[in-house]
Amino acid sequence: MNAVGLPAHSDSCATWPVATLNATNPDSTAPPPPWTVGFQTGHAAEVALDSIEGLPSADSSRLAAEVARIASALPGDTAASFRGLPFVVTKAWRARALDRRVLVAIVVRNVNQEANPRQERLLLVAERDTTTSPSPRFTAMYHERVSGLEETIETTDLIAMVLLGAARRPTIVVTRDGASGAAYTLLERVDGRWQRRWTSAYSGC
Repeated sequence: MNAVGLPAHSDSCATWPVATLNATNPDSTAPPPPWTVGFQTGHAAEVALDSIEGLPSADSSRLAAEVARIASALPGDTAASFRGLPFVVTKAWRARALDRRVLVAIVVRNVNQEANPRQERLLLVAERDTTTSPSPRFTAMYHERVSGLEETIETTDLIAMVLLGAARRPTIVVTRDGASGAAYTLLERVDGRWQRRWTSAYSGC
């Protein structure tokens, strides 16, 4: 990887350095495969994810209903204008090859007022133990809740899950987009709990 541009700053904006990727095999003419996040060689291992969009319709419906059940039971539901409104699962992923099945979801509720459309967004991480039989239901382990005007509210998205470092800690890589630009967060599972361990500075405008 070669840097081709330095970070830029202004009174209101900052941008990350620009870089180009070189193929591992310099003699190869094939373009590099699609990617979303990179780590130092040997420092992370990818965790395979199943997206709700790729599941059969019956499985997708069951998973959406499970996510909505978990979301409705979360604490901290203090915004009265959203109470009683349905939870809509916009995205959800299930992680494979872990001793616990991990579920990550983006859930929204909308107040559809033409003059003042408002939205609540939840980033939800849930788990269930796959080593017991029968396997229990998913249990919420971490969540973030934000609300505001639909056109200005910060959005979050999962871009990868990895096993990080020598300890192979399950880690979720989250991107955040809002009025301040874009940022990245690492959510790590440490001592049985999911925690926000690192968040980058915001870049862009």
